[in-house]
Amino acid sequence: MVKRTYKLLKKFPAEERFAMCDQLRRASISVTSNIAEGVNRFSVKDKAHFIEIAYGSLMEVSSQMEVAEELGYITADDRLSLHSTL
Repeated sequence: MVKRTYKLLKKFPAEERFAMCDQLRRASISVTSNIAEGVNRFSVKDKAHFIEIAYGSLMEVSSQMEVAEELGYITADDRLSLHSTL
């Protein structure tokens, strides 16, 4: 998902480089980072907490990609190919 996100960000206009692109990079990396951190926690409560954070970041990527599609930065096929990895 992170690799596909980074590839799609190359299609965004330059004016989004420091706004939406940065936020999408942070959110996509947050998904994998929080899953990795959660898996290595000992308590179920801690694991669940990090998985919830990862899910929130995942939904952030999803919603921002919908906005990107509506703004014409990516195509519906681009967004759907990303969603197939989610």
